Amino acid sequence: MSRKLLVTLLVGLGLLLPAALVAAPAPPLHDYLVVPGDSCWSIAEKLFGDGQKYTLIHKYNDLGPLPHVLKPGQLIKVPAATRGPEAKLDWLQKDVKAKPPWDLGWRQAARDMPLWRLFRLSTGGGSAASILFADKSQLRMREKALLVIYGPATNRPVAATRQVGHEVQLEQGTLRGGLARLDQEANLQVKTPAGQVDLKSQDSLIQVDALKSTLVSVFDGLAKVMAQGAQVEVPANHGTVVKAGKKPTPPKPLLPPVEWSEGTVAAVIPAFQDAGCLPFQVDWQPLAGAQRYHVELARAPDFKQVLVDAETGAGIHSFQVRSLEAGSYYARIAGIDGEGLEGRASEPLELKVVPLELGRRLVPGADGIPESVGLLRVAFPAAEAAQVEVSVADEPFRSFAEPVRLATPGVYPLRFRPRGSVSLAELQVRLLGVTGRIEAPARHTGSQGAALPVAITIQDERGRPAHVPELQMFVGLAPTLPPVAAAPGGASPASPPTTSLFLPLTAAGAAGSLQGELPAASLPETGPVELTLRWAGGDLATARIAGPAPVVVAPVEPAVPPWPALLASPETPFQGGGPPSRAARPHAGAGLSLFVATAPDHGEPLGSPLLRLGLEDRKSVV
Repeated sequence: MSRKLLVTLLVGLGLLLPAALVAAPAPPLHDYLVVPGDSCWSIAEKLFGDGQKYTLIHKYNDLGPLPHVLKPGQLIKVPAATRGPEAKLDWLQKDVKAKPPWDLGWRQAARDMPLWRLFRLSTGGGSAASILFADKSQLRMREKALLVIYGPATNRPVAATRQVGHEVQLEQGTLRGGLARLDQEANLQVKTPAGQVDLKSQDSLIQVDALKSTLVSVFDGLAKVMAQGAQVEVPANHGTVVKAGKKPTPPKPLLPPVEWSEGTVAAVIPAFQDAGCLPFQVDWQPLAGAQRYHVELARAPDFKQVLVDAETGAGIHSFQVRSLEAGSYYARIAGIDGEGLEGRASEPLELKVVPLELGRRLVPGADGIPESVGLLRVAFPAAEAAQVEVSVADEPFRSFAEPVRLATPGVYPLRFRPRGSVSLAELQVRLLGVTGRIEAPARHTGSQGAALPVAITIQDERGRPAHVPELQMFVGLAPTLPPVAAAPGGASPASPPTTSLFLPLTAAGAAGSLQGELPAASLPETGPVELTLRWAGGDLATARIAGPAPVVVAPVEPAVPPWPALLASPETPFQGGGPPSRAARPHAGAGLSLFVATAPDHGEPLGSPLLRLGLEDRKSVV
């Protein structure tokens, strides 16, 4: 066997060879994303539990000569068998801050932020945060809480999720939550200034008050509470108090769940445009022994993401919901006894916010009452309409399956309630009257003339420009015909037909003004034109355009026919029934004239009588 083959066999059998001949295999590597504030030292502290192991980062990455600066977003290689973050910030609300152990100050926390060993978290007033561990165990911090994240005593590989022991330290405030599962391996340890709580529970509450006392309420499973060398085991629906420097008190039963008031059901709360839901009140029954009540409102029935978290006095038995966006919400109430132990919460009450369907957008008036112009339609989505009742202007409640239609100006109180409930949501709306004006030429020139400009102005009852739905202009071409009387016992004749056409309108320069143009081809040769401005509420304004002006023909004076020479001579004027007199005057008329001609100055007839027929006016001289 050759020497080369012998070496190969020895290596394959795993026999010991000098280090120069057998190289150690490289460990699996994975990517690490650099975040702001990272350095090789801080990354080594996160991943390896020791900042001095930064040389491992240098070993697997070419970062250049020292000193070098890591850039956020940069990917570096690190050994896969290193400890990952203890948890992550699964959800947060409002003011939540984090302080890494390698930073001197606090930074604003962000969702999905990894939480490493010795990270500190703080929630401000009205704030909350949810911490999710690798095994899906979860703790929710209420407002004004301060927490320190710890981990197992030894480093654990990233992929080793079966090691599920978690350790945190609550320095002030309240934690609620517990393990994702109950088994022998699962463990969640919470240290406080007064003692230590080992949870074998999926839902418990631990509070550190201003006196540094620890209050523990267990809602399922159990908890072991230790302080001053003493230990008590707290079962489900029990609690204990550990005062600073004292031993835990014996477990005591918690207050029973609060009951919702009769008539309060899963509520449907109408939402009002961008303002969210209408104010809506929900009531509960007083609970004997309760000194305070804890009210929570969440987006899901598990209450892991709580939007409203507040406490009220013993004399308050209702809360009001307002300004919620459309969607489903869940409320629960818990009583708090004289020692500060919180009891089991009520059954979740679903509050469903469904937007109102408004035919027109409402605008807040000067007095805060929402206003609409002309008319308003208020409806509810068909899927939820059967669950809601509505009352208009103090009328009896009726099903909201039929929309509310308002068409008369005035103020209308609208009340909504879930069917069978006593809880109410109220809304006042004001409907403003609307007026319109048409401006058009007084007369048209017929189909052969020019197009007619038409302008309209729409205003509300306060004289402000207004916009109304389904605004249209109709042109009625009605020929003027004399009325025809019905024959005795017969039917009345039909009215003359009217042709209507739609006139398109476009916005003019002034607000609330529109303009259009009536084509000449649509105009009649004679007769008036009727303009009607119409909207969804009916006719708004009318105008009449007179027909073309009548043609005036100047009178023509007829020509005077020449008289016969015998009669027209001034020397032979008419005179009575005989010869004409020289003193004759103008004569007017038309008809037959019969006279006898005589010789001048002698009066003797010249012959037989003459007949003359002529047309004369009053300006002619005979």
